[in-house]
Amino acid sequence: MIFDPDNCLAIIAAYPDLRCTPQLVAWLNGIGVAQIVAHRLGGRLVTCAYNAGVLYALASEYEQFIFADADVWPGSETEPFLAAEYDAVGAEYDTGDEQAFKRPNEFHTALWRTRRRVLEAVGARPFEWRMNETGTATIDCPCNPFVRRIEAAGFAVGHAGHVLHIPRRQGGLPSTVILSH
Repeated sequence: MIFDPDNCLAIIAAYPDLRCTPQLVAWLNGIGVAQIVAHRLGGRLVTCAYNAGVLYALASEYEQFIFADADVWPGSETEPFLAAEYDAVGAEYDTGDEQAFKRPNEFHTALWRTRRRVLEAVGARPFEWRMNETGTATIDCPCNPFVRRIEAAGFAVGHAGHVLHIPRRQGGLPSTVILSH
């Protein structure tokens, strides 16, 4: 997918207070993204927030989308993310799991991009937690069902570039901007 910043909407999951790293906003502005929005939809459950972002994207008129968590810090190592030709591409980051990006079609959601036809093909609720039989533990990342749906629809998934992702619970967002109220 050739990146087209003029036809790209960036959607930032910024629960609970619409704060995000200034580096993320500066990077999106620097690459020429046409429109940037932050949302706090879905509350604390990340799958709800990601699914709300997908619905927000599909309700827009844009053809390409960048999705980001508010606590992402892009930098010079992020640039390959924009050049990758996958139908859905995620930037690498430290997830706490050494196996997270071992396979070429691995994908996680701190920073990712795709196009409208991919989102239309995967349905309105592509992210979901898989639980064990008793519902007492998660057994899979919510990104994996999304990847399986993308690939089942015949699209290519991969990862390229690198970002820092420092969740708030780990001291993220030491410097923030509020995008809107």
